[in-house]
Amino acid sequence: MSSRAPVGASNRQELFTSSRRPDPAAAPAPAMVEEEREVSSVLQLEHMFGCSNAGRNSIAMHPHDENVYVRTLENLVSIENLMDPMSQRLLRGHDMPVTAVAFSLSGNYIASGQIGTTNFKGNAAPIFIWRYSDGRRQSLLKGITERVNIIAFSTDERFICACGDDCLFYVWDLSTSEVIYGVRLPSPASVVKWVEHKKVGQYMQYELVLGYGNALFKCALTYDPSRVNWVMKQTPYTMSPSGSVVRNFLSIDLSPDTSFVYVGSSGGEVLVFKRDVGVFRACVPVCGSGCHGVAALGNGDVVCAGGDGSFKRIQGYDMAWQLVLDVRTFSLFFLSLFQLCTYFYFLLTFYLFPLYSTPFLVLSRPWSAVRMTMKC
Repeated sequence: MSSRAPVGASNRQELFTSSRRPDPAAAPAPAMVEEEREVSSVLQLEHMFGCSNAGRNSIAMHPHDENVYVRTLENLVSIENLMDPMSQRLLRGHDMPVTAVAFSLSGNYIASGQIGTTNFKGNAAPIFIWRYSDGRRQSLLKGITERVNIIAFSTDERFICACGDDCLFYVWDLSTSEVIYGVRLPSPASVVKWVEHKKVGQYMQYELVLGYGNALFKCALTYDPSRVNWVMKQTPYTMSPSGSVVRNFLSIDLSPDTSFVYVGSSGGEVLVFKRDVGVFRACVPVCGSGCHGVAALGNGDVVCAGGDGSFKRIQGYDMAWQLVLDVRTFSLFFLSLFQLCTYFYFLLTFYLFPLYSTPFLVLSRPWSAVRMTMKC
């Protein structure tokens, strides 16, 4: 957050140059000169790996390149490529661990938010806007404190919204970096998704889906010329009768035609809502330990990532849905089948050749370890 120049060995050029004065009488051979250049050159960082679990939104995929993604590495933001493990661009500027990242709809901009800084008063948690093309920081957004939990760009990339642990929900204008709307929510927002923008009269109107606590809202952001400011009207979605079950929202996505809203809950279900009328349509149980990821594919199928380590693909429309693929069950089935065959093979070998059965006993143990690892 500070604009001061970083202090470190990278800014001290004398550390990488020799303090000895060259002797003109002793001229080294050309081969020795080349060798000295290679030895005295500064070592460059080729790749950095690791994981930062500071926030649930700590990774984001490029909207138009399925191999490019951005993730957090403590105080750094890393742009990487799935096809090239050595391709890595690090964005530096945060002074605290990064907790949330997001791509704009065109993929031209990246937003990153952090934990509230302890280096300055106020515990401010700024949001940085980066250009994807060259990795340069374009703007700095202020207002949130303590911690940034979620960030989202508008569909026309004119606005950006975010919310943190302080329950403050802000909308900034990216052209001026000024706050155009702000409100304190009853609880921190857990999901947010910009739906569309359209011109109503002389001004633009934006629609987004906002969820906090166990409630989901259809929000309309419009400009009020009489008040000369932006206002946001929240209309609650009708929820399913859950009785004593309390659901918190963990993930959200839209259908390809934006007619349905898919929301993953802490109960491991995918809730389906009709967007235009704001009505609940279906509750699809998919996994355990919460549905932490929901992604709608181009053909209408929905991929769900569960907290139990499972990836499932459901297919359907409106109120009718069915499970078409369960990656974890598929893998464990063949792993258990191979382990069972190995076990019977060991028993047969032990019965026929008791003196040569030790190697088979050793081979059967790693599969049990792998299976236990997949269960965890």
